Amino acid sequence: DELGLAKVKKEDIDYLIDIKGNEYKVAYKIKDLSSKIVALDTRGILLEEFPKEILNHTQLEILILDGDYYNPNKFNIPDKINGLGSLKIIALNYCNIDSLPETFSNLTILQYLSLVGNKFKKLPKNFGDLASLQHLNLTNNRALESLPENFGNLSNLQHFSFTYNNTLEKLPENFGNLSNLKYLNLSQNELLKKFPDSFGNLSKLEYLNINYNFSLKTLPESFGNLTNLQYLSSRDNYEITSLPQNIGNLKKLEHLDLKENVKLTNLPKSINNLKELQHLNLKRTPIPPSQITQLKKDLPNCEIIHD
Repeated sequence: DELGLAKVKKEDIDYLIDIKGNEYKVAYKIKDLSSKIVALDTRGILLEEFPKEILNHTQLEILILDGDYYNPNKFNIPDKINGLGSLKIIALNYCNIDSLPETFSNLTILQYLSLVGNKFKKLPKNFGDLASLQHLNLTNNRALESLPENFGNLSNLQHFSFTYNNTLEKLPENFGNLSNLKYLNLSQNELLKKFPDSFGNLSKLEYLNINYNFSLKTLPESFGNLTNLQYLSSRDNYEITSLPQNIGNLKKLEHLDLKENVKLTNLPKSINNLKELQHLNLKRTPIPPSQITQLKKDLPNCEIIHD
C-alpha cells in the first residue's frame, strides 16, 4: 500500500510486512490489542475520538488511524502521545485534527509520518526535533499557514509532500538544511510566492514538482546548485517570467515540464547544456520558434513538445 506495508496472514496470525521484510504483528480492531501486538491499523473504522487504550500499549511501532476523504475521523491527539516512544510509522490521514501537542516532537525514532487532509493552522514549534523522520506527507492541509522555524532540522528527511495548501506564502529560510531530501512535491500551493535562497542547498534532490503555484514569480539563482535533479515539473506557474541563468548546471536533468508558463518568453542559453534531457514540454508558452528550433539542434535526443 502507500505506506509500503503488505498485509499477510501466517498460521492464522495477521502481520504487516515492510519493504525490508520486517514483520509486525498487527491488530485491526482496538479490542484486539495485546502486549504482543506492535502494529494497529484501524482503516475502515470510523473513530469519533482518539482511543485512549492505545496509550497503554507502549510497545506499538506502527499506528494507522486513517479516516478517508468522505468519512473522516474526528479527534485530536492527546498530550500523552509521547509515551508511545517506540513508534516508527504514524498515519493519521483525514482525522480532522486541528493541532498536534508539543509532546509529539518527543517521538524521536519516528521515521514515517502522514497527516493528509487535516485542519492544522500550525505545527508544534519544536517539530524539527523529529530527528529520525524520513518521510513526511502534509498534503491537503489547507489551513496550514507556516512551517516551524526549526523545520530545517529534519536532516534525515528524504521524501516531503506538501501539496494543496492554500494559505502558505513562504518556506522557512533554513529549508535548504534538508540535506538528505530526494523527493519534494510542492505543487498547488496557491499563495507560495518564492523559495528561500537556501533552496539550492538541497544537493541530493532528484525529483521536484512545483506545478500550479499561481503566485510564484521567480526561482532563486541557487536553483542551479541542484545538480542531482532528474525530474523538474513547473507547469501552470502563470507569474514566472524567467528561469535561473545557471539552469544548465542541472546536468542530470531528464524531464523538464514548463507547460503553460504563459509569461515565460525566453529560456536561458545554458539550457542547451542539458545533454541528459529526454523530455521538454513547452506547450502553451510564448517561447520564440527560433529558440525552439535551436534547442532541437542542440538537444537532438530530447523530445520537445510545443505548439
